[in-house]
Amino acid sequence: MANKIHPKDGLEHMGEDIRKFFHGWKIFTLKDNVLFVAFGLITATLFNNIISSFINDILMPLFNYTFGIKLENLFVVLINGTKNINNYSSLDNAKNDDAVTFNYGSFINDCLYLLIVSFVLYLLYKLSKIIQRLDKSKKKKLFLKNHQND
Repeated sequence: MANKIHPKDGLEHMGEDIRKFFHGWKIFTLKDNVLFVAFGLITATLFNNIISSFINDILMPLFNYTFGIKLENLFVVLINGTKNINNYSSLDNAKNDDAVTFNYGSFINDCLYLLIVSFVLYLLYKLSKIIQRLDKSKKKKLFLKNHQND
């Protein structure tokens, strides 16, 4: 006669396995590296919000005012929408009419965004290098001052 497998077989250790799993998870999440990554992601998200606001609320309106062009409204209609309008006044109007559009203005806007973010990151990198150099020179001066009397 074949052995029958009972549905409850192996379940008596399930509570212990779950406890071990969560204990391992707790140890993993409380390691410094995981916490640093979490703080880094939160900081990056906030940094992204600040840069987005700077670009969308300050730079782009100045660009639009200076050149008289709204980049997000630069598009080409590939297929007319349901109302068959030939000239849409804005991209939103074209999208609301279900027109198929080639949005090169949005692409230019995203490229500008990338350039600005990379430039700001480069400035932060250079600033960190300057601070590191100042720290090294302060440590060197302090070392020399402490060992002059030796």
